[in-house]
Amino acid sequence: MTHLAAQAAPLFPTLALPGGRSALLDLVRTVRHLLRPVPCAGAINALADMMGATRPSDWTEPKTEPCCYMDAVEIARARGIPASTWRRYEAQLAAARLIERRTAANGARSRWTGTGIFFGPLLAQVSDLLAMREQAEAERRAHAHLRGRRSIARRHLRHAIEALIELGAAGETVQALVEQRDAWPAAEALYCMTVAELRRHVDEAESLCREALALVENLEKSSGGPLSFERSHIQDTTQIHMKSGNACVDNRSTGKPVQDNPSAAPPNGSAKSTEKNDGAGRAAVKGQFIDRLGPQRLFELASVEMQQDLLRHRSDPGELTLFDFICAAYDRFPHIGLRPRLWEEWAQLMSEEELMLCTLITDARRSDPETPVISPGGYMRGMVRACQLGTLNLTGSLIGLNERRLAEERT
Repeated sequence: MTHLAAQAAPLFPTLALPGGRSALLDLVRTVRHLLRPVPCAGAINALADMMGATRPSDWTEPKTEPCCYMDAVEIARARGIPASTWRRYEAQLAAARLIERRTAANGARSRWTGTGIFFGPLLAQVSDLLAMREQAEAERRAHAHLRGRRSIARRHLRHAIEALIELGAAGETVQALVEQRDAWPAAEALYCMTVAELRRHVDEAESLCREALALVENLEKSSGGPLSFERSHIQDTTQIHMKSGNACVDNRSTGKPVQDNPSAAPPNGSAKSTEKNDGAGRAAVKGQFIDRLGPQRLFELASVEMQQDLLRHRSDPGELTLFDFICAAYDRFPHIGLRPRLWEEWAQLMSEEELMLCTLITDARRSDPETPVISPGGYMRGMVRACQLGTLNLTGSLIGLNERRLAEERT
């Protein structure tokens, strides 16, 4: 009978998570905000105390279920909190299916009577908690990426407003754009938004930026000035007539990031001095390399994945703009193993147009049939270092990429 009873004993979930109980507790802390209902931080601390009062072997032995037998009043006294508060914590943990309370009618707990706080429900949903952690990490990355896109949109809207002022746009038009921009949430407020809320805001911000850029283009067209991407498309390497790429563009204020704050001054000087730089706004809107190369050929030099991003960013049926290329390049960062914050850091060392071209070249060379880039992150860092040393040759890199595309087109 004893042998049959042992065979009939229930088997409980065990903890196979590397790191044991501490790793499980860290997992719960990470996904706490995704649990329903959400337990408070105090309840999670109570969970840690009760887990620490269990036998370590109970978490790995399938024939036993980890249990805390300490009395609620006793634990509350040790923590220096009222017993009622501790019971509220236990109720929150039970509602979130992290524990199961099996107590006597008077609340007593004892190993001999099999009453206490049991952690079987927690062990049963470890796989669900791991999936929640992946979801939380994906949301964190998406949130950081969207905050970066908002920062880019704000900078380029500022460039567009400066260009409109340079072109003599109507004061009412400029004022309307400024008022809409100033109504945006502050950078600090973005952290309080959900991913869905932030995505809607970023879409609206980018839409306003494109609207301003379209106004700049229309004003240049009506004034007979040069338009962005008016040059003919490149068909061979002899037609690439760009500024020498042996050093980064001197005017690094072009496309250079500032703090996402309307009152923040540009890194290289005050906003007032920037406005006095005649043509600076239009130069930032149009770019220097890209204005000579043309959007269609640059699109053809990009990887298939970046081309898809460009088509998604393009204002249909509008032509591709520098802003489209920068947004698409920024979107490629996670896919080549780079964090969003690196865009902001590196844009302090070169113009955003140059950073976009570095990203386009690196991304495109990943599929090079002869000398593919194995470590795109390392390749990008090498280009940034070359820019700092004054040896970055974007022209040569674009010529090489263009020759490769021409060879592919012939075959």
